Amino acid sequence: MILKPPKGAMLNRGHPLARGLVGCWLINEGGGNLVNDLSGNGKKGTFVNSPTWAGGKYGPALKFASASSQYINYGNVLNMGANQDFTIVIDVHVSVVDKAECYIRKWDSTDGYFLGKSTTGAGIWYWVLEFDGTVIQGISTTTPTVGWHQLVFVVDRSAYATLYDNGVIVAGCDLSIAAHAAKDMTNASDLLIGGYSGWYVDDMISHYCIYNYALSATEMLNLYRSPFCMFEVDL
Repeated sequence: MILKPPKGAMLNRGHPLARGLVGCWLINEGGGNLVNDLSGNGKKGTFVNSPTWAGGKYGPALKFASASSQYINYGNVLNMGANQDFTIVIDVHVSVVDKAECYIRKWDSTDGYFLGKSTTGAGIWYWVLEFDGTVIQGISTTTPTVGWHQLVFVVDRSAYATLYDNGVIVAGCDLSIAAHAAKDMTNASDLLIGGYSGWYVDDMISHYCIYNYALSATEMLNLYRSPFCMFEVDL
């Protein structure tokens, strides 16, 4: 049985999957109204409209209620500059398949990144990258299932953008983006977790992290099998 490291656990800087972490939020506080960044970069999230603590897949998790417009705000952080590769890892629970939800958003009308779930298009999973004023959009061709999903959103600016769901590439969400490699995605929008403007999550989020490079398939699979392996204690 895998459990989150307890509150106060330290990142093992020598572990390969600690390399390149620009933000790491285990949501293992179990109380209070802040989520601490365990990467060492000091990006603390502030609760908006009081998300609540709940028991999740690996221990403490946050429960969001869309009716109350609940989310976490990090302010204007983690812009992705020109040529910047990155990876977003977020573990979410799905209770209602056909509901639009935003898991992570740092996006305005011309730049940024977004990952969420929608009922539009050919499927349910829906994610957007915007470069040069052009929406690079992946819409899955399969419907998600009720339960926990580790979503890994990998962006290699020289080649592709890919979404993995529990270690498997999501059909329809593996796109060529090489033409957009040099786009600076810096914007003035806040980094939000859990929703915005009608796209609020109505379920749990377990944990999430962001890397400043594109995880390899092997690294991504290792993280799926042992999501907290980069900490001093992997229970």
